[in-house]
Amino acid sequence: MIADNLARGRRQHVWLSTSSDLRLDAERDMRDLGLHCKIIDGCQDLDVNTKAFGLANDFKDGVLFSTYSTLIGAARGSKSSRIDQIIKWCGGDSFSGLLVFDECHRAKNYQVGEKEDTSTKTAKCVIELQKRMPLARVVYASATGVTELSNLAYCERLGLWGEGRAFQNFEAFLKVVSKKGIFFLEMLAMELKREGAYVSRGLSFKKAEFETLSITLSPEQTQVYDAAAMLRNLNPKPKTLNPKP
Repeated sequence: MIADNLARGRRQHVWLSTSSDLRLDAERDMRDLGLHCKIIDGCQDLDVNTKAFGLANDFKDGVLFSTYSTLIGAARGSKSSRIDQIIKWCGGDSFSGLLVFDECHRAKNYQVGEKEDTSTKTAKCVIELQKRMPLARVVYASATGVTELSNLAYCERLGLWGEGRAFQNFEAFLKVVSKKGIFFLEMLAMELKREGAYVSRGLSFKKAEFETLSITLSPEQTQVYDAAAMLRNLNPKPKTLNPKP
């Protein structure tokens, strides 16, 4: 998707993930695709490369790779937030590049209605980013399935609620859909797939081969195994001092 948008002339993109170490994986994947655009190492990289006359030219385009924990902080030497810094780098509400939420389940703890104040800072920041950059192309990526409907609150760009939709807000969507049962959720997933808004893939077993091998242990290996099993039986797991009721 980044390659496609770069080919269409969109030169700035934001990639959020759980760890700064994953930036190296992102660089490797993009190089494998033949993409040699700048990978900016978080907002800290923007701090270092901001000179007296603004940001260095080499850091005005590319992919800004940052973490969710960075979103909730303040910019170094400034009263503005990291979100403000990211939006400023993107060019404000006219930004039309990719806004990728990798491992997006980190933002699932968002409470609606009267409980909104109890939402996590990460969830609030993810929703704020989407609202302040309405033209951004948003991607939610996660290997974790949605176990509860309430975890979908941050997925505002799925088009399931909002202006011009069947549900005015997420709270109305949650109230109706939670009463419909599993069959309705399956229909919802099928509809999202039909619209091209949802992609769910599994590992293929095509060309996979299986073989059963019987490994015979030597007398010495059998003796070591028996000794380990006996030691385990002599030292069971200690009981908890304060067991839960």
